[in-house]
Amino acid sequence: MQESISVCHNQYILKPQSIESEELENATFHAKQRAIEARQTISPWKKSHSLYETGGWKSLFENINQPLNLSTQSKEFQTRYNESANSLEQVVESAKLPLCPSGQPEIGNTVVFGVVGGTVEAPSIAYLTESQPVTEEILALSDSVKPTEIFRIASSCQADACRHFDGANCRLAVRIVQQLPTVVETLPACQIRSSCRWWQQEGKAACYRCPQMVTDNGYSSKILQEVGDPYSK
Repeated sequence: MQESISVCHNQYILKPQSIESEELENATFHAKQRAIEARQTISPWKKSHSLYETGGWKSLFENINQPLNLSTQSKEFQTRYNESANSLEQVVESAKLPLCPSGQPEIGNTVVFGVVGGTVEAPSIAYLTESQPVTEEILALSDSVKPTEIFRIASSCQADACRHFDGANCRLAVRIVQQLPTVVETLPACQIRSSCRWWQQEGKAACYRCPQMVTDNGYSSKILQEVGDPYSK
């Protein structure tokens, strides 16, 4: 895997990174070390723990205290989602929605498409050359940290169930493009691009900024926290 190249003004340009399936376990080990270090270096301005919480997902799963097997997770989410949906048609329509590239493993239609690398201050995503379905074996690799601290997971966009969605667009994707610097000069070899909400909505501009995003991060810069705040303008 290639390392990031530091440049001036505290910005950095990455060479797009890719990782073969057989390298996943080794990459995960390094990602866990970064996650543990990030937990020990929490930003003093940090208002929340993750895009997961600020995006509204926590309220959907706040009663789940222990890891569940995938079949139980699926049933739990389906029950909760059905309760929040106004009609069967809404549930059917949700299956047609694109993928959220900063998703959660509890939600159906999930794949791992990247592993978090880089440093605490400058994370960088290594994109898998072949996306992996989220399985119990994959989740077990996270061990003592959350899967979303070490993986980038794509799951079905939940539209109105997410605080980042304004009824038409993902406002998180909008803020990423408007407020964050680009960190790559060529498109990453992302396996979910054609189905990605951010790509479909914002195009290449989102992809040039995507490698710096960590869904559940113990340490984020102030600007990343502002971008992740659904109430930020």
